[in-house]
Amino acid sequence: ERKLSYYYNWTSLSNEDFYKTIREFADNGCRRFVITQGLLKEMIQSEEKIKFLRRLCADMEVEFTSVHAPFGTGYDLNYPHLEKRPAMFALHKRAMEIAASFGCRTYAIHVGAGEYCYDHVPLEVLRPLAIDGVEQLLATAEKENIIIAVENSQEPSNTAAEVMKILAPFNNHPYVGVCYDTGHAHMLASAPGKTREQFQAYMATCW
Repeated sequence: ERKLSYYYNWTSLSNEDFYKTIREFADNGCRRFVITQGLLKEMIQSEEKIKFLRRLCADMEVEFTSVHAPFGTGYDLNYPHLEKRPAMFALHKRAMEIAASFGCRTYAIHVGAGEYCYDHVPLEVLRPLAIDGVEQLLATAEKENIIIAVENSQEPSNTAAEVMKILAPFNNHPYVGVCYDTGHAHMLASAPGKTREQFQAYMATCW
C-alpha cells in the first residue's frame, strides 16, 4: 500500500475552518497529512494546539503522520552562529518528540543555504556544522524512533551530492536518512541543459 501524506497551509485556518478543510480532504479520500513547519512551530509554542490536533484526528479519523522541521535562518543544520545553536537544537528535539507522538517516523530537515548564498560562508565551514547538527539530534531520534531525513535543495550547500557528504560519517545509521526532493534537484542551475535565464534571479545568487 502506498501511503501518501497531503500538504496544506494549515496556519491560515481558524479551528472551525481547520475542521471544514479536513472534511473536504477526507471526502476526497485523503486521510494522512503533513505537519508543516508553520503548524509545528505553533505546536511547539502551544500545548493547546497539540490538544486541538489530537481531538481533530480522533473526531475526523485522520492522521498527521509526516512532518517538516522549521527551516530557514536560525533553524538549519549548518547555522553558523555557535552561541544560538543549543537553543535551536532544543527546539528541534521538542519538535521531534511532538511529531513522533503523532506517529511521524521521519523528520525532514534542511541543511541551510542563506549563509552560503548571502554571507558567503564557505562549504568547508558549513559542512562540519551540518554534520554536528545531525549528531546533536541523534539521541532524540533513537529515543523517539524517528529518522532524521536530511533534505536536498538547489543551492551548493545542500545539493544531493553535498547531503551525501554530510551523511557519510553516519555510515548507514538506522536513524539517519535522506528526504530526496526531486523538484529541488530539477531546479539546479548547474544541471545539464539548464541556463540561468530559465530561473528566477535568486538562482544566480545561489550559483
